[in-house]
Amino acid sequence: MKRTYFLLVTLFLICCCLSACQKDNGGSNSVANTPQGLILGKWSLQQQKYTQYVDGAKDPDMTFTTSASDMAYVQFDKNGNYTSVSQLILGSPPAVLVARDTLAG
Repeated sequence: MKRTYFLLVTLFLICCCLSACQKDNGGSNSVANTPQGLILGKWSLQQQKYTQYVDGAKDPDMTFTTSASDMAYVQFDKNGNYTSVSQLILGSPPAVLVARDTLAG
């Protein structure tokens, strides 16, 4: 009885160890395995900080934080494209400022 129990436990442990060592289906060239692959997708920005230079002189930094009326996101695609979209509502009466930048990779 002890021998059968020992044999079953040993067989179970071997099966567990072998099933844990599976080959990666993505391969070593998979985009998800690279640092660039980790950033792919659409990212909602919580805060944006702008630094602007005018005629070589630095203007004061501006920081925008998202709210119900203001939003911004960036999107990184597999083909290397980058898109940034921002919407900001300013003043009274409200003026809507929408900015969209795209960079092809």
